[in-house]
Parts: sequence; structure tokens; C-alpha cells
Amino acid sequence: MLHLEKTKRKRFCLRFFDSYYIGVVYGPDIQSALNGLHDYKGKQDQYSVVKGIFSWPYAAVQLIVRADSGIDSIEDLKGKKIAIGAPGSTGATFVWPYVLPEFGITEENSEWQYLDQTAASEALGDGAIDVVTALSSARVGAIETLSLSRDIKMLDIPDPQREQAIEKSVGLVKAEQNPQLYGKHQKNEAPIQTIGHSATFVVHEDVPEDVVYNITKTLFDNLEDFHKSHASAKDITLEKAYTWGKTGEVPYENMEILAQYGLLGMTIDEEDGGQGNSLFEAILVIEEISKVYPHTADMFQVGNFGAIKQVSTYGSKELKERVLPPILAGKKLISIGMSEPNAGSATTDLQTTARIEGDKVILNGSKIFNTHGPLNSFYVVWVRFGKGVKSTGAILVDRDAPGFSRGKLERHMSGEEHCTLHFDNCIVPIEFYEKDWTEEPWIRGGYAAHFPPGIIISFGEWLHQPIGPIHWASTETADEWKFYMEGAIQSGERAAKEVLNIFT
Repeated sequence: MLHLEKTKRKRFCLRFFDSYYIGVVYGPDIQSALNGLHDYKGKQDQYSVVKGIFSWPYAAVQLIVRADSGIDSIEDLKGKKIAIGAPGSTGATFVWPYVLPEFGITEENSEWQYLDQTAASEALGDGAIDVVTALSSARVGAIETLSLSRDIKMLDIPDPQREQAIEKSVGLVKAEQNPQLYGKHQKNEAPIQTIGHSATFVVHEDVPEDVVYNITKTLFDNLEDFHKSHASAKDITLEKAYTWGKTGEVPYENMEILAQYGLLGMTIDEEDGGQGNSLFEAILVIEEISKVYPHTADMFQVGNFGAIKQVSTYGSKELKERVLPPILAGKKLISIGMSEPNAGSATTDLQTTARIEGDKVILNGSKIFNTHGPLNSFYVVWVRFGKGVKSTGAILVDRDAPGFSRGKLERHMSGEEHCTLHFDNCIVPIEFYEKDWTEEPWIRGGYAAHFPPGIIISFGEWLHQPIGPIHWASTETADEWKFYMEGAIQSGERAAKEVLNIFT
């Protein structure tokens, strides 16, 4: 595969190392690298080992304005506030610096703003900017969310200016956008003439020809299956996704699609029925799902993070065989019971207790804000087995356990359901204990919060770059397994090597 390294301008440069030989890259990137343009200026010789095998249309530009803005053509953008993409993005680097000047729109006579799609869409809705740009042939989640409250329309990029921009740029082609991409909320009647770019399958020159041939043949022999995988979402409508998000209803049909394609259990070991991928890979997937259907992304989270990881990592063989399969199949949900009325999420202050009596554990206490609480089938409940923080542990409780009940249904502002959990001499058979992290001398039960979508992709590598003599080591700065103990260990080893390298 290709190793991607960000430069100071946040553009992705291709770099082949000993173990990286095959990859897929944006057309503008590979053409710029091979021709020594932009961030690759003067570096084309080092990319002479890269060979392009085939390309295909990948994405098309979207120029989105509010339908009531009075902006009817790209020429009307002169003097307007234009969001051209995040700093270093493909749009901000390869597209708009070539396209907009062909229509007389420059940074001198207009205000170009370097915003990502989420920030730009929110600003368009508030009237703070006049146009949002996106590079996608599919719906963009942030724009789709905007369209729920504001009618939108897409602007044409007509010829001959389009042809002139393509001739002056690299990797751009003519493209067309769907006039009803965003359904009834999009006020376009005819297909939109626009610009797109390709993706290119590339290999290192040392890859044997028979390997390249077999990979290429496999891809083209299975095109129908690839098309079907995308077509599986054809019946999921914007209105349905909006309803799911507001009512808290679980999108089980989407969960079954996630399960069908192995996306539930991505982070679970293969011997437990999962895919054995890293948390970082799962985070990339959840970001992509969130762009379109945030509530379905929440279900993806249930099948990969938190409670299910605790069970798969520390549960007995019998417990995992009983609990994991229905979750990985998209049939049941699981959550963590941690927050308490008088303790919040501080595991050092828990008041819910557990005591062992023979072959059973007896629980007493309550939990609040339990996500999907009324709908979950399993709960990983954090408790205290005695006095002091060293007595903290966790118990898996089934929804029908004797002495266990749920309080009234409540909703977060997002519409997501939660409730209070009550344990009144709740009886649980002894099957599983979780490792007591409060006994670890360097963390004492501490935990970290996940970043919002987009942070890791945009700023990931900057989180652990040294500042002068200061080197960062914490689970948040890990390259993999962020926010978990494994990430803390990995980041500590990396920081130690950085320091050692200074003295060697």
C-alpha cells in the first residue's frame, strides 16, 4: 500500500518505503507528483518509481448556494464569501485556484475562506458565507443536514471557462452532477455541468507484472459486486434518516447492512467473530458514515467501541459466545453503565456496589444517562466490590436479570434515548470480571474522550510532534488505539524512541 505523509501545507505526498508498493491516490496528486508541481515541485525524480495502472471518475465538484440567495451563476460569486475547502485540501489546492479565476473571481475581489464542509455548511445556513464547495459525487452529510432547514441549489461550471480551467490544471476532467442529488430540497431542474477528478491505481515499479495483472483482473471481474455494495443504500432516504435521529428509533435495517459487510466488529478479534482491524481504521469508517447518517454511525460505534470491546477483551469464552454474535449481526445492542447521580463518570467515586455470594454477584445502586438504555440487551455495569478505588470492577448484566429495572424513557437533545438503570439486589451469575484499571499506577482509572469527527484526519500527526525539547506521550497522541491503554503504551514507546534518537 502507499504510505501518506502530510507536509506543512497538509497536502498528502506519496512516499514509497520498503513495505509499501500498491495504492490508490487522487488523480491531481499523482499527476502533480510525476510532474513536479505544487508541493511536489522539484521532487518528480523520487516519484519516477510510481506507475499508474488505471484511473476512474471519482468525484465531481458541488457549488452549493441557498436557493433564496439571488445567486444564479458562478459569475455572481464575484465579491462574495466563498468557502473553498479546508487548508491543503484537494479543492483548495487543485480545483478553485484554477476554476474561479476563469470567471474573473480572485482572492482580491472576493473573500476566499478555508473552511471544512461542516463549518462551511453551518456558516451558509447562518448567512455568514455565500457558497459552499464540495468534492463528491454523492450526498455530503453536512450539506444534506443544511437542506433540511434551507432549500439549496447547485451552480453550473459552464464551458468554455471549464475547458480552460481543465487545460491549465492537472488531473481534472469534465463531470456532471445530479439535479436531484439532495431530493426535493435541491432546486435544480437540469443536470449540472461541473468539474471532477479521477482516482488512480498505482504501484511501485518493483511489483511483478503478474501481481499487477491479477489484482487488476480481480477488481474488474468483481465490478458488479462493488456496484451492489453501494446500491444497498438505495432505499435509505433522507427523511427516514432524519426521523431515526429525532425519535431515537434504532435503524436495525442499516445495522444489518453494516453487519453484512463486516463493519460491525471491525475492531473485534477474528477468533471472536470480528475483522481484527485497528481502532484507527474504524474511526475512519465512522467519520464517513457520519457524513451521511449520524444515527447509523452511532450504531457502528456500538458494534466496535466501548462495551463490546470490554466484553471481547476480558470476557470468558462462554460469555463471548453468548453475547457477541447477536451484536455483530446487528440484532442486539450493548452499552456501558458508568455515570451515577452522585459520581458522574468518575470511577473513583462509584456508589453502585457488588458482592459475591457463592456463584452469584449481587448488585445494588443506579446508573444514569445510559445510552439506548431502554433498547439494550446487555449492560457492562461499573461497580465497587468493597471500599476504596482498588475495589472497582465491571459486571455484565442481561436486561432480564432478576432485580434489574429501567427508569422512564428520556431523550437527549439529539433525540437519542436514554434512561436510568436500577439494581435492587440484582442477581448476576459469575461469568466475567473486567481488569481493574484503578490498580494501574500510571492511570488510576483515568479515561479519555474521543475527538469529534474530522480531527484525527485533519490534525492527527500534529498531536504528537515534539515542540522544542518537549515530547508528548499519552493515549490521545497514539498512532493507533487512541484513548485505550494500548495507545498509552504505544505513545510512550514512540516518545522514548524520539528522545533516545537525539542522543544516538
